[in-house]
Amino acid sequence: MIIKLLKSNWFYLVLGMSIGLIILLFSKPETPAPRCKKPIEPDYSYYKVERVIDGDTLRLEDGRQVRLLGVDTPESKHSEVPVQVFSKEAYEFSRQMVEGFEVRLERDVEPTDKYGRTLAYIYLEDGRMLNEELLKRGYAYVLRYYPFKKKADFLKIQDKARQEQRGLWSYNLSLGRLAIIAEKFDQLSEVGKRQFDVELDKLIDKYPKKEE
Repeated sequence: MIIKLLKSNWFYLVLGMSIGLIILLFSKPETPAPRCKKPIEPDYSYYKVERVIDGDTLRLEDGRQVRLLGVDTPESKHSEVPVQVFSKEAYEFSRQMVEGFEVRLERDVEPTDKYGRTLAYIYLEDGRMLNEELLKRGYAYVLRYYPFKKKADFLKIQDKARQEQRGLWSYNLSLGRLAIIAEKFDQLSEVGKRQFDVELDKLIDKYPKKEE
């Protein structure tokens, strides 16, 4: 009787393990929920701008270097690239707007870029945002391939500047080269845009900016 019971238990044990193994092998594993990045705490403090380095980069009095989030201006100080059209206008505009004044920084998804610079929207004391003001005048264009919360708003401002043919958006082969590139980027497929970003990153890494 005991032997029969043991045999019976072993039979059901093996049967249960076999069924469990089959379920494990053929069931689709659950995809773990993506981990959300911890939101960056808002900073309502104001910091004095010691120096504007170029149109989209500045240095604070506390030593931090800040890169304007979501926008790019033509190169004015680069070890390999000649001074680009509208780079001086962008630089002078940013310098007059913030150099020597106090500004408030608002950060987004990524706190810093790969060079360790703080990424931020720069707000003046009167409430205007330097990033937006550059876009309005056509002195910058939107960095589409990086995620940031204000991208949709920035694109609307850029579209208006393009319609009004401001700055970089003046449709002239010598003056609007960056604008034309940005417009052609819009016409690419999603695969094409990703490949473009990869090639652009390679080019940027090949020609690093001079250390200030």
